[in-house]
Amino acid sequence: MLSQWAADLGKHPNQPLQINFPIEELNQLASQLHEGVGKIQAFNEREQQFLQHASHEMRTPLAIIQASLDTLDLQN
Repeated sequence: MLSQWAADLGKHPNQPLQINFPIEELNQLASQLHEGVGKIQAFNEREQQFLQHASHEMRTPLAIIQASLDTLDLQN
């Protein structure tokens, strides 16, 4: 039961899945798995956001450098 629930969690991590097993230990394990997946998703979102910001911050100086080099090339 837990294995199937975990497989469903992996396929649809953003959808809330019921944690309602007849054995309390399975409920605890499912809760921990769900929490772990949530933490991993949050980490991935933060990393993607950082990469987007870093990419944007790098493009501006590179564009200025390229424009300056093009201007210098035209002057020669």
